[in-house]
Amino acid sequence: MIGFAIYVVPEFLYTSIFESSFSISLGFDSLFTPMVGLFLIVLSEVFLTAKSLKEENDLTV
Repeated sequence: MIGFAIYVVPEFLYTSIFESSFSISLGFDSLFTPMVGLFLIVLSEVFLTAKSLKEENDLTV
């Protein structure tokens, strides 16, 4: 979500101030960044869960 804001907000401000037009484009680039960010968040949760399960499994006899 931060990547989306970093990409879309400056583009919106630039076009609205310098080009005097209000438009928000939702192209591939603006949607790709938040999708990658969400994927990385989910992937990190998967690895944290796997790590805790491995530690728990190592403690059992």
